[in-house]
Amino acid sequence: MVRMFRASDMLAAALAGRWIERASYEGAARMIRSVLDQEKLIGLESDLKGVSLMTMHKSKGKEFD
Repeated sequence: MVRMFRASDMLAAALAGRWIERASYEGAARMIRSVLDQEKLIGLESDLKGVSLMTMHKSKGKEFD
């Protein structure tokens, strides 16, 4: 999911900030979920351009506009 939503920079900054504030990663799981949710929402807002090529087998079960 980190690669899919390109959230690695945001996660690194959030984890570094947590370490600086508390000298531990307590609550990191909740923070990571929050960052991934935010990045997912940002990704939904962006307009996708281009073409997606896939085989008939890979496209099975997918719905497109």
